[in-house]
Amino acid sequence: MLSPKDFVAKWSQRIHQMRKKLASNCLSQLQFSRLDWHGFVSVTGPYHTMYFDPLEKGWVYLMASTVILFIYHDAMAYYVHRVVHLPVLYKHIHKHHHR
Repeated sequence: MLSPKDFVAKWSQRIHQMRKKLASNCLSQLQFSRLDWHGFVSVTGPYHTMYFDPLEKGWVYLMASTVILFIYHDAMAYYVHRVVHLPVLYKHIHKHHHR
């Protein structure tokens, strides 16, 4: 059984770890958003448009583009994760992920 002091110390440490993970995840999402945007622009060139009304292009297009974006994002996450396991990047960037 933990004493109240040990309990507070343990939870304080866990909260600190959760804050660090949240900050790391937010940074990671920003980085992946940049990769998604650059990939999107490189594929579509000047012909890309953003729309907010699903009826403008139809529900099939909306669903298909959503699935394609998820697949693309998952592939990017996989390959970027493989790259950060290269020794030169691992020790400087990715090592904290495996602690």
